[in-house]
Amino acid sequence: MLEGDGWLSGHSIRKININMWDGGTSFSSVDVPQAFVSVQSTGRPAKLCVQRSVGDISDDIDGLWEMSSFPLVAPLHAHRLLLVGGVYVDVLLEVEEYPEEDSACRMLSCTRKRGGNAGTNAVVLAQLVGTQGLVSWVGVSPGADDVDGNFAVGELKGAGVHTAWREEVAGSGQPTSYITLSRKTGTRTIVSTRNGMRELSPAHFAATLETAAAATPPLGWIHLECRELPAVAQMAAAARAGAAARSAVLSVEVEKPYLALAELVPLLCACDLVVLSREFLEKQQMHRDEAEVQGVEAEAGVEAGVEAEAAAEAAAPSPETHAAVVGLRVLRRRVAELAEANINIASMHGALWVCPWGKAGAYAVDGGGGGGGGDGGGAALHAPAIGVGVADGGAIDTVRAGNA
Repeated sequence: MLEGDGWLSGHSIRKININMWDGGTSFSSVDVPQAFVSVQSTGRPAKLCVQRSVGDISDDIDGLWEMSSFPLVAPLHAHRLLLVGGVYVDVLLEVEEYPEEDSACRMLSCTRKRGGNAGTNAVVLAQLVGTQGLVSWVGVSPGADDVDGNFAVGELKGAGVHTAWREEVAGSGQPTSYITLSRKTGTRTIVSTRNGMRELSPAHFAATLETAAAATPPLGWIHLECRELPAVAQMAAAARAGAAARSAVLSVEVEKPYLALAELVPLLCACDLVVLSREFLEKQQMHRDEAEVQGVEAEAGVEAGVEAEAAAEAAAPSPETHAAVVGLRVLRRRVAELAEANINIASMHGALWVCPWGKAGAYAVDGGGGGGGGDGGGAALHAPAIGVGVADGGAIDTVRAGNA
């Protein structure tokens, strides 16, 4: 029986059509003004047609979460979203302009907040899901006697995030970031420390999956912050191996440009949704073959500046020609090439890959490729940025939460 609540990704979705092959029932087109849609039917299999501004794409599904390509349909209402990654204490220091080395200046303000990609994701998603689901965070904390740790966890709890499955580890305090915000230039400079705390262990994550399998509500989504390899790849493998987690959407964000692509391959191949930072994608572009670029500079839009990038966008409004989309397609093909015979790339064929691009918004390549053309993906998508300010540069954590 195909029944429950589904989620559609992408701002350009207009309507859905659902037709039953064996049930003899046809549902007329339904407008999709919100992120959630209800799907109810007694026949199997069903056919889901998603109509976008770039054209019509049809994907066959046999069960609510077994769709072969994005937009993924997955249950979020009455389900649990599991966020895995770091939670920091952020100390924001606002100054008129960034100080010179070996100098002194007076701050305009000093603010202490809860930070970290996974923590920000969890809070934003808790606001979106509300009382119709549950958001859980899994990460490390220094223990109940640490003031900063209590502050960070307390902020999550206050936002409605479930924190009981965290791992307490040794260290001198909660990981902390000192962020200098320049009012003059709108830039932010981050100096961070883990305070001697290690990352979440794959063993604790695996145990958490077992606990989640026996808990309510059931898992609907698992998101991993790729902080350390091969540990995060091991977590993805554990999620795919568990019966309760296997039916959930699995996503990952890759932000740090120093992460080696060859080590990321098993992780990227396992996920339904991949969010890559601009810095990581540009780092990969620097090493790609000139023949694959097809005339797109490896660092297009970086040295040219914001004005040149805006002019290029106006001259070529199609996202297909943007450096982010070109880079995503090249990277998808490269990952497919690097995948060994024992790595299942079926999930990657249907995966949505996203890259936030600062003030230009976010670009994506969906999973409509089905493995054809070396798995460069399907349609190119673009969502413009909204309200970019000094403390909002299109951060990957907020973009990731916005995907849901």
